[in-house]
Amino acid sequence: MVGEATSFGAKDSIWWRDVVSVGESIMAGWFKSNFSCVVGNGTDISFWNVKWCGNNSFGELFPNLFTKELRQNSLIADKMINNREGLSWRWE
Repeated sequence: MVGEATSFGAKDSIWWRDVVSVGESIMAGWFKSNFSCVVGNGTDISFWNVKWCGNNSFGELFPNLFTKELRQNSLIADKMINNREGLSWRWE
């Protein structure tokens, strides 16, 4: 989300706030537009319950989809298919 200011939660450390605010003083949204996260093979990271967007998990952001999910504790690896075409989403 380029142009959006980065928000902080009550549990964020003062050190981390300082790191992020350095870029934010240059341009709103600097941190989000210049950093990303790598989930690796996804076998240890929850798809629905990790706070991916600010202080919200996908389960919180998309409650209608979450209630329809049969495996609400599924991992990233459970949601991905790696085949000849590359990675794609698996929805059941």
